[in-house]
Amino acid sequence: MQNSPFGAGTHEFFTLHPWVMLLLLPFVIMFVWASVKEYQRWRRFGPSKNKRGAYDIDETAPSYEPPKPNAGENDT
Repeated sequence: MQNSPFGAGTHEFFTLHPWVMLLLLPFVIMFVWASVKEYQRWRRFGPSKNKRGAYDIDETAPSYEPPKPNAGENDT
């Protein structure tokens, strides 16, 4: 097996260096914090409701694409 370009041996290649842990630690903390807060919200209020169906679709909007008809339905 070839040596690592970083000069690490085979067993040391998978070891995290302190600067890598310091770089990733803020993102791990934010992810865990957001997960805890979302779980607390879910425990208090229950699962979120999809509110998109409460609004009308603006068919005159420039980005609107009409839905494709299903293959089994009749277009009458």
